[in-house]
Amino acid sequence: MSKRRRFTSTLIGIGYIFPELHYGTFARNWWEPVSINLENTIVSAIPYRLYMCVKCNLNSKDFIITVVKNNKNQQKPGFRCTCENMSSEIESYPSTAINSCYKKVFDTKTEYSGIAVMGFEDKNIIQQLLDKVEFFPMFLRIEKFLVVISGLGYSSKNEYYEAGAGFISTFITRFRNAQHLFLLRIEDDHCFLEIYQDSKMIQQFIGLTPDDVWKKVGILKNFSGSYIFGITHESIQQLLNSENNKIVTCLPDEWHNYEKLTKVTSYIINKARKHARLYGPGAPPLDKPKRKVQRINNIQEEQFKIFFQDRENVTISSYQTDAKTGLPILYLCDQKFNLWNKFTETYPNGMKKTAFMARLNNSTNLKYRDDLGGLCQICNDYEFTTFENLFNIIQSNSNNKTIMNTMFIQLDKLKRHLKRDFEEELAVGLNGKVIHDPCISHCLLFAFGECNNKHQNRCLKCDQFFEFFNFMSENISEDYQSKLTKAKEQLLYFLSHQARKFYLNAQFKAILSELDSNGVVIIADYKMRVLPQSARETKQDFFGKRGWTLHTILFFTKNTNSNELNIEAYDHWSLDTKQDAWFTASAFEVVFETIEKKPKWIKIISDNCPHYHNSELMAIISHWYNWYNIEVRSWLFLEPGEAKTIIDSHHAAITHAIKRYLRIRYDISSGEDIVQAAKGLLGTSLANLEPNRNNEIEDDKYEGYIRARPLPHVGNWSNFSPSYIADLWNSPLYQPQPLISQCTIPETKWTIPITMESDSNENNININIEDIDTIENINKVEREIEDIIDLTGNNNDIKSIDSEFPLIKGWALKSNQKFGGKGGNRMKKEIKTLLECFFLNGNRNQKDKMNAQDMQTELLKYVEAGELAEDDIPKVSTIQNWISTYAQNFKERATEHELNNR
Repeated sequence: MSKRRRFTSTLIGIGYIFPELHYGTFARNWWEPVSINLENTIVSAIPYRLYMCVKCNLNSKDFIITVVKNNKNQQKPGFRCTCENMSSEIESYPSTAINSCYKKVFDTKTEYSGIAVMGFEDKNIIQQLLDKVEFFPMFLRIEKFLVVISGLGYSSKNEYYEAGAGFISTFITRFRNAQHLFLLRIEDDHCFLEIYQDSKMIQQFIGLTPDDVWKKVGILKNFSGSYIFGITHESIQQLLNSENNKIVTCLPDEWHNYEKLTKVTSYIINKARKHARLYGPGAPPLDKPKRKVQRINNIQEEQFKIFFQDRENVTISSYQTDAKTGLPILYLCDQKFNLWNKFTETYPNGMKKTAFMARLNNSTNLKYRDDLGGLCQICNDYEFTTFENLFNIIQSNSNNKTIMNTMFIQLDKLKRHLKRDFEEELAVGLNGKVIHDPCISHCLLFAFGECNNKHQNRCLKCDQFFEFFNFMSENISEDYQSKLTKAKEQLLYFLSHQARKFYLNAQFKAILSELDSNGVVIIADYKMRVLPQSARETKQDFFGKRGWTLHTILFFTKNTNSNELNIEAYDHWSLDTKQDAWFTASAFEVVFETIEKKPKWIKIISDNCPHYHNSELMAIISHWYNWYNIEVRSWLFLEPGEAKTIIDSHHAAITHAIKRYLRIRYDISSGEDIVQAAKGLLGTSLANLEPNRNNEIEDDKYEGYIRARPLPHVGNWSNFSPSYIADLWNSPLYQPQPLISQCTIPETKWTIPITMESDSNENNININIEDIDTIENINKVEREIEDIIDLTGNNNDIKSIDSEFPLIKGWALKSNQKFGGKGGNRMKKEIKTLLECFFLNGNRNQKDKMNAQDMQTELLKYVEAGELAEDDIPKVSTIQNWISTYAQNFKERATEHELNNR
């Protein structure tokens, strides 16, 4: 009886056979040879299928072995073993992976056979692994070499010994004092011999025959190429000369051979007769070109893609991707029929309606009437929550059902108008500027305080905002009037947020249209922190956790040879999770020092989060011309929570790549795993960046001013002199000199077409976009449009429209809003004193300990007593943040006090 140990293994994932791996250059590594005769001269093989998983119980614990790609050579297999929370590195052999994982779990040096543990001695597992395998590589022992033939091809050439195109054979031997892999492949009329060291091909020879090409190598001259690569081996010759592989011919003198004739059908005979009549007896068969039918040309395909990349038509999800295609989810901003009408206006000669609707239905990443996966903070606080509060006010204050139903109907109409219809009425020019609109409700110039013209009318749909609150004010009790006023101001802030968002998002196209060969447009953003335990968390789940910062900078450059934009993505991961101005400056430092050709000027787009929108970074920018010889022409800060640019689709692609990396049983255990997961993305370079935070002082004078204004083309410039900038903090700044690893090289380029679209107009003014080639021409056209609007307008009651409009000039600017102030209201000293008392009483007596909600309830009692104002009471979340900060400071002070008294 055999004493060899048997294992109970289970195949939990069968994996896949990839021809480029299992029959490619390193096919010998993807198959486990098994002897099938006593002499061991011919062996069969069992495949290591990519992503196959086998579970085996060792010492009462389940070990899972997964086949993946090798880190050192992507064309070779790698083996990873996991047990509970322990896992091995990616090893080249299954035994190494199993034994290293076993040692981590049990801290012993017990060794197991990887082949046995993986079930390669189990007939059921072997049968499953061999299922649907079309070709098995042949392992031949020729002299002292193990020759692996991973492809067979047939021909009638005597010098090829019946082998033909598709034949692939390899063996390993020493060459130039190192082990090398020699590969012979036959293609058409030539033989190629390639020499590999590790994963790189170091030399290639081309010859007419296998023997001829082998002579050029100059080693092992005692053997011919056809012999050493196994072509003349007995078993291979039997396969090559098999009757099944030869072309069946039936010459006239063989027509009495009924065995051959039985293989010919009547259909073939009729085809042969027809061929002889058309082309003559003995004519060779025709090689007819394959006809490919393409109903939609490439231009129409590009038009469809461009249309659904426009922010006016879709909303890009920043973290959801389509599981099948890996593309970011795009949410349609309108009904399908309305989108079709807009598409025909934009592209009159584009695809037809049936093709458009079919593409829309078949595009799995285009979602219609789907949950958008969350709102931005402003939309949530000032729109969604406010409408909920108004609903509760109506429900609790209206005794008359008729009036209550009227309020609900008006509330629904107002909600629909503010969320969708209002944005559709706004317009921005091709150059990013707005022109005067005769309707005061839709005039962005008036909303931003820049309009000096008179207006002719008001929008009835927009006026329902004021009519609703007037009706509500007349029909609810006095106790809720203050809440109603607050809700009105909150919705007005949301409306201004919508106007600013629409205007700022339109600036991206205008900035891209200004690109030339000397300039670059840059988009910068931080991705949600990448966590080691899970890469599937959403934004509200990762705060306060340790992980890796991932900062992205997209470079847009104009391709002078084609109508395309080149995009280069620079992703930097770091263990430094501060995400502040110094990290941002370090990321730009690395990119400017990495790129081969530096631009003469740049324009930057980002959100207005503190890591970008701060005085420290602006002061650092004032040095960039001296440090890098790059002129910073502008920095555009998009509206918070709505800065959905193309960088969000890039981050969605990274998220999809990480999820796929985890799905094949990898872990995100180090920053290098992020690189391995995302390195195949278009135009993407990845590197590790660690900011040098000790390098912050430099004795130098600031040069140049920083100029800022509320919005692009809106408002007066605020000029910040070098002396003013220098007074913002005590110590000046050094040029960042972070530690950076070597950037990965993108495997493929990332390009997008340059689009030029016309704005819709209702006055049927003929504007040819091809004639508008400069900003001056665009401004001229806009002035002509303004003149036409002024001439066609009615001057009656114009003065009353401007004077009676409820909103002030510049109502959409943040400076004129009560809500949305930077940082919010500061907590008053009296409230801080009370909170400290609550906290200390809880430390002294556990029964008196309060959470944030309890503290707010106690503060409201002081409001009822008239000692505090209700507006001064902070939110529960604010109190919770105060508790965390105060508790940390309290512990530090207590520790210092204890150490000093020893």
